Amino acid sequence: TVLDISVIEGEPCRVTSIQFESKNKALSQMLQARTKGYRNDIFTENLILDIERNLDTHLREKRYLNAKVEQKNALYNPQKTRATLIYRVLDVYKYEVVFNGN
Repeated sequence: TVLDISVIEGEPCRVTSIQFESKNKALSQMLQARTKGYRNDIFTENLILDIERNLDTHLREKRYLNAKVEQKNALYNPQKTRATLIYRVLDVYKYEVVFNGN
């Protein structure tokens, strides 16, 4: 018995945009600006991990200590060569501690 397998490789899927759903619109805009550099990158699991790690670090630096970014969906064009990533941002409250005096 002979098994003949053909693999037809097409274009890789690239990220065309990254969108954020959040109650905090200013935070959504900040995160969109932060992820502009990922546009046109090839959509892989490593890319997703890198995006999420980058966002987690950025949120901590900006004092959104409990904020969580979860990938909600990925929308593809019919040829599956372009993807829009949609993230949900939870617990979008910023914490600041101010000490006055000596």
